[in-house]
Amino acid sequence: MATETTKFDYLAIGLTFLFLVVSGLFSFFLHGTLVGNTDALNLVANVFAVLTGFLLLVITMTSDTASILDGLSAAEKKNQKDRFTTRFYRYYSLFFMYFMVLVMIFVYYLLSKENNETLKYHDSIKLTLEYGIAFFTSFSFLSSLFIPLRIKELFLERFELHS
Repeated sequence: MATETTKFDYLAIGLTFLFLVVSGLFSFFLHGTLVGNTDALNLVANVFAVLTGFLLLVITMTSDTASILDGLSAAEKKNQKDRFTTRFYRYYSLFFMYFMVLVMIFVYYLLSKENNETLKYHDSIKLTLEYGIAFFTSFSFLSSLFIPLRIKELFLERFELHS
């Protein structure tokens, strides 16, 4: 069964590629300035805590919209379920990136203590965390720019299903 690729799919693929490139450049050139700044890391942690709340709202709205099945045919119900599953995994992966950044920041703080013996022998751990924090902070933040549009899309879909 072949699936049709729409212009929105190409746009999403293009934006994802652009976000990967921008995040890679950000990570390569600015990893030291982000991670070397405690205030910046605290800001990232606070922003992601707020974004997690918005993301949970989107996940809740997605499940609420997918549960509207009145008056739908069997094919439309299956389409509703498939659309919910796709959206849920997309939002879950964004949630996972938020969580991963917060865990990396936490581990970085633990390893950055002056009396930590692990860091003396494994400078590569610190460098990997610096690049990872910078990359995933940038990528997940850019991906989060579309959360308000998703909320609007879900409201419009819900109105359409109720009418």
